[in-house]
Amino acid sequence: MKKQTICTAAIETLKTNGKVMRANEIYDFIIKNNLYQFKAKDPLSILKSELRKHSAGITLAGKSGTKHFQLQKDGYYAINTAH
Repeated sequence: MKKQTICTAAIETLKTNGKVMRANEIYDFIIKNNLYQFKAKDPLSILKSELRKHSAGITLAGKSGTKHFQLQKDGYYAINTAH
């Protein structure tokens, strides 16, 4: 089995739930289902950073070229179906 990353754990979370979710809901699902072991003092902040880095339409320095997510105006994340 391939090792999960934060990004792949978030993708799996959104696909499994089949709906848009807020970052804290994604985090709770990842922890509950042991999809990723965070080793940070503020793991939710790390997750939010990864989600934004991989979201279409967000311009950040050092942003990944792969846009797995779409941040909606209401703060929910969805799988980016355009990539």
